[in-house]
Amino acid sequence: MPQPHLRLRVKELAQARGWTIDTLAREVGLSTSQMGRLFQNRSQPSYTTAWQIARILNVAIEDLAVEDRASVDQVVPSG
Repeated sequence: MPQPHLRLRVKELAQARGWTIDTLAREVGLSTSQMGRLFQNRSQPSYTTAWQIARILNVAIEDLAVEDRASVDQVVPSG
């Protein structure tokens, strides 16, 4: 069974609070470039980092990601 495709909502959640990449990076303890990759969905955080982001943004860790239905719909079963 294929793994679910997740899209992080870090940028959306941070911007809803008026926070920039720099602000969230500083709060979480990441570099701006690392946070930028999360904002652009080019990187996946470790569980510890995801937990820290969720805690700082005051959301459940499950709320950091949504299933990317477009990617899942494109998966063609083998066989």
